[in-house]
Amino acid sequence: MPHIPSEWLDSVIYLYPSVPQAQAGERYGGSGFMVSVPAASTPGLSHVYAVTNSHVTAGATVIRMNRPGGGTFIMDLGRDAWFQHPNGDDVAVAPLVFPPGVRHAEVPQSMFLTSDLLDTYGFGPGDEAFSIGRFVNLAGIHENQPVARFGAIARLRGDAIWQPERSFLQDSFLVEMWSLSGFSGSPVFVALSAWLEGNRAGGVVVRLIEGAPCFLLGVAWGHQHWSEPVRDPGKPLGPPVKPPREVQVTSGMTMVVPAWKVAELLDGDDLAELREAAERRHPQ
Repeated sequence: MPHIPSEWLDSVIYLYPSVPQAQAGERYGGSGFMVSVPAASTPGLSHVYAVTNSHVTAGATVIRMNRPGGGTFIMDLGRDAWFQHPNGDDVAVAPLVFPPGVRHAEVPQSMFLTSDLLDTYGFGPGDEAFSIGRFVNLAGIHENQPVARFGAIARLRGDAIWQPERSFLQDSFLVEMWSLSGFSGSPVFVALSAWLEGNRAGGVVVRLIEGAPCFLLGVAWGHQHWSEPVRDPGKPLGPPVKPPREVQVTSGMTMVVPAWKVAELLDGDDLAELREAAERRHPQ
């Protein structure tokens, strides 16, 4: 697993339903991260956006970031600041403007995985993946303390996954990686790993990739659960107890909205027009 640069931790934001809850570091809301889109008229400058899930912004629009010397900076963006994907995909972005004294970093749009890059590099099951987000049990009270979780690609192509609370079929990658409530909206990255290749003799060759690229795979939107029947403790492989009871367990499978869904939203007419207007007002 590649080392994660410390500045990537500063790209992560926490989202809360209210300012008091953000100040107290309460266990509500979700995660998000910041991305940058290059300015069209001025090389070297960029526009910054907060990114999270659409379902997170339905109840949590207050963002919390760190200050350089410690402590947090809290900003209530409000519901109207968030732009939603026109096709209903579970991503939302909001333009950000920072005052002085906020510690932040951004994932550049050039780092987004595209469908072309997916095919070019041959990403697939087994490639290493990791996310950075908010572990609500130990999120940090006086400052954000995001954590990394690690795993591997389980499936890149397949049927869309039903989101019952949104009544939406979401195109998703599957990543074998543990997650909990609070990680929704976290960035998920993929790094090209060593891989196996069959040869004509029927054997397997391990190929090592030098200087392997790392891309933003997408945005974590949930983890897969299922209900398991309760069985007699003395007979773990026996029949379910009577009357039947079930317990909900997690599969360890995280579901990820593809990064190109975020790119589609950022490149849409509404946000492109806002960037053009901002650059006309503040030419460099």
